[in-house]
Amino acid sequence: MIKFKYLMFTIAALIFVGCENEIDQAVADPEAVTQDVVDLGMYSVTMSGSLVLSDIKKEEITFGFEYSTDNLFGGPSTKKVKCPFYDADFAFKIPLTNLSMGTEFFYRAYVTYKNVTYYGKTKSFVTLGVEVTTGDIDPVEFTVTSTVSMGNDVESTRFGICYGPTVNLTENNYTVGVNEIGEDGSYTLTIANVPYGSFYYRAYVKVNGTAFYGEVKSVEGNSIVTGDIDIENMSVTSSWIRIRTGYDNLSYGICYGSKNNPTIKDYVVGPAEVDQSNNFHAKLIRVPFGTVYYRAFLIIGTTPYYGETKSFRREMRIGNPVDLGLSVKWASMNVGADYPADRGCYFAWGETEEKESVTWSNYKHADGSVVDLTKYNTNSTYGTVDDKTVLEAIDDAAYSLWGSDWRMPTVDEFRELYEKCDWVWTTQDGMNGFQVKSKVNDNSIFMPAAGYRYQAEAYSDGTLGVYWSSNLYKTYPYASLVCYFSSMAFYPDEWITRIYRFPVRPVSDK
Repeated sequence: MIKFKYLMFTIAALIFVGCENEIDQAVADPEAVTQDVVDLGMYSVTMSGSLVLSDIKKEEITFGFEYSTDNLFGGPSTKKVKCPFYDADFAFKIPLTNLSMGTEFFYRAYVTYKNVTYYGKTKSFVTLGVEVTTGDIDPVEFTVTSTVSMGNDVESTRFGICYGPTVNLTENNYTVGVNEIGEDGSYTLTIANVPYGSFYYRAYVKVNGTAFYGEVKSVEGNSIVTGDIDIENMSVTSSWIRIRTGYDNLSYGICYGSKNNPTIKDYVVGPAEVDQSNNFHAKLIRVPFGTVYYRAFLIIGTTPYYGETKSFRREMRIGNPVDLGLSVKWASMNVGADYPADRGCYFAWGETEEKESVTWSNYKHADGSVVDLTKYNTNSTYGTVDDKTVLEAIDDAAYSLWGSDWRMPTVDEFRELYEKCDWVWTTQDGMNGFQVKSKVNDNSIFMPAAGYRYQAEAYSDGTLGVYWSSNLYKTYPYASLVCYFSSMAFYPDEWITRIYRFPVRPVSDK
């Protein structure tokens, strides 16, 4: 009986030991520990973990990481990667590449033992994105410092500034750029070919073929400001221009004329100089009468830009009638002049408007050629015959511009002026010419040697005086008679082609 009891005790002890071993084995299951990632980039990261093992051999487990954009680790974005080894501290790492930038991923370490998988704590990371900050541009030097925050796990980058006239800027607009930036992510660029007027700009970086942009900003670029007119001196006194280098062809000045919004195809003058404040001054010449419109212009390359249009009135000044003791009174100055020594306007014969250039194609009394005269013609060879040989009032520049008290002189009146007055070559107000003094009283007039104009060119200014008479040259009706003089000679009845442009000195019968 005692032997039986001893046997039963031994069996019970064995059973208890076996159960104790099973309990010990459950407690010693492996454990996966998820650690923080390292080497986080735009497209890559290194996941870290470790294992807690007892006497389990490496050959009995598999371990690694599971990661996904889904925090429940479901769906097609979930992936599992195995790690081949761990170190002496049971730590292991796995690098990931080709990730999506700026994306949040969830991950956890795992270990599988006897077909059972044990997971560590779920953690997350966000791959780096690109943050571009557009700097403020220097409005004088047009330099701008921008910054970029991004990872360094990229194959190619280009940092730059894009700029242009529209808000929606891309790298397809004007750009300047560099391939490297400073350690703090900053880079400085200068816009050389500054656009006209307000323009927009923003920083960008191109990463592996994809462009990322900063905030759009704006700045005032090249500009032109029209100054006020000094009517007395016929000069624009305070136009302003911002000039930037970098252009092969850049010019500026004042354009003006009788029509609103004049262009560089109208009258144009350039500035004499630009001061340190970028103000420039320009004197207008050959200013038309009546309302005159003017504005500053800037030409960048071949494109003109214009400032504000302004206007003023230039009134026709009418000379005084001077009694020289002759059959008519002679005007004290030329038509269009502001003072006796002023050249005044230059007219083709029979025209009352001063033109920049006159040819047979635009002459008022011809139909395109010298043999197609339409008025004042005595010979059918030269067009329509009307046998008119003296200008009518409607075609008389003196009558049309100064009024009915005035007209252009005849050839006989020029002869009388020459024969019954004393002519002395002199200089008055910087202009050469003749002082013509009456022989019967102390009165005189000054006849400037104002030269002449042919087509668009000026000739003999200061050396010759040529003045239209109202008489046609009957022999060759494409010409008219003039008074012609130099310092050495006087010819009261020369004939010259009607499309030449000469000054007009009016006379009055009153």
